[in-house]
Amino acid sequence: MAWLHSNGYEGVTLDQVESAWYHGGTLPANPIVITFDNGYPEQVTFAPKVLSRYGWPAVLFEITEEHLRPFEIRPVIELGWEVDSHSVTHPDLTELSGQELEYQVAASRRYLRRKFGVPSDNFCYPSSEYDAATIAAVKHAGYVGAVTENAGYASRDLPYELDRYEIEGGDGVAGLAADLEGGN
Repeated sequence: MAWLHSNGYEGVTLDQVESAWYHGGTLPANPIVITFDNGYPEQVTFAPKVLSRYGWPAVLFEITEEHLRPFEIRPVIELGWEVDSHSVTHPDLTELSGQELEYQVAASRRYLRRKFGVPSDNFCYPSSEYDAATIAAVKHAGYVGAVTENAGYASRDLPYELDRYEIEGGDGVAGLAADLEGGN
């Protein structure tokens, strides 16, 4: 995060990006969306301390059944984080259909909206498994966009297949810099 900050990046949420893309909103000169998948305790305890040094929000993609508890999520919402859906139980959505698929995609959004009063406008495909039926279910549930784990920059032209760069522990700053400088 220190490297991103010293290189002129500013943390924003997906909602802010989508507002700029589709509704004339504004973004800083070098916006970056920091996302966390699954809802692990470190993501709501350690990560906010680091990001708060720069006044940055992040996006937490939460698995809504038996994962983080509401008292663990509320503080990051108060910090300006976006909380979005990562399904109810994290299944391979391409193996589901009908009511099962609708439940995993829509019930998680309904829960987040009702429990926290957040829009939950974006979805994260579990394990980046998605197909045309999954995308259709995400659209039908009312999401504005959805993220993948495909390496690359997100594009406004593919709102339901937003690419991201995944940062693994061993990649370090050099790996992140290479991704951002070499991205298309």
